[in-house]
Parts: sequence; C-alpha cells; structure tokens
Amino acid sequence: MADDISSFLGISPPPPPRNESLRISNTTRCHIFHSGQQQGPYMPQQITAMWRAGTLTADTLVFPHGHPDWIPINDFLTRIEFKIEKTTLCLLTIFLGGIGVHKFYTGNWAWGIFYLIFCWTLIPGLIAFIEFIRYITLNEAALQAAHQKVAGQPFGFLW
Repeated sequence: MADDISSFLGISPPPPPRNESLRISNTTRCHIFHSGQQQGPYMPQQITAMWRAGTLTADTLVFPHGHPDWIPINDFLTRIEFKIEKTTLCLLTIFLGGIGVHKFYTGNWAWGIFYLIFCWTLIPGLIAFIEFIRYITLNEAALQAAHQKVAGQPFGFLW
C-alpha cells in the first residue's frame, strides 16, 4: 500500500532495470534519487566522489540519461566505463612517464608512486618509453579494452 501511495504522489522512482548488461560512459549525464528527492544532473565522476565521501547511501538510485530505468547506486558504480584519451596517454607517457604521471592518469596510482620513487634510476623512464611505443601502436578499441581490465587497480598494468 505504501508503494502505491509513493508512486501516486510521484516521490518514488521507477523500478530497477531489467537489462544488466547496460554500460555507462564516463560522459553520461545522470540524475540521482536520494532522501526522497531527485537531484542532478551529475557526471559519473561526481556521483562516484559523493559515494566515496559518504554523501550517498546504498538506497540511492541513479538514472543515467539514455537508459530505460533507475538503477541502484551499487549497480551504477560497477557499470561505469572510464575512457582514456589515447593522445593524452601517449603525450603523458613520452614526456612525463619517467615520473609516472601516465600511471596516475590511467588510475594505477600505486605504479605512479613506484615510478616517482625510482625515477632517479632512469629505469621508469626506460619502461615508460617502451610503454609509449606499445600505446602508440594499439588501436583505440584495443586501448580502451585493455584499460577497462585494469581501471581502478592500483597495481594494474595497462599492456
């Protein structure tokens, strides 16, 4: 009965989606339904930051534009596809790879710290040059697929 009243009053969002295979781009605008109010639009990075800060709770729902239904925030966070720009990655790798900046860009912060600590040995610079050659020879689809495998893993190695 309470569900019928909430739906009638317009304070309850639609049910969660039925298609679990939907992916969400990091450029998708989204609305959230939290504490009985709809808010937004937000970018996925902003929603992720609010979740990490504890502003959003497990009962928060997210509506990504272009998707059929509201989804629970836990499902939303597992569906985000963070894409990287090949040009940016290559420039960071060739010019600042010796100090690990490209590792921070790809989300592999632990490797970035490792490169930064050992930059004085010039070994990270050599590895970065080899990585640069690898990145420049990968096509865009292969680069994005490789990035999705290691995204968010501190010691993930984009290869």
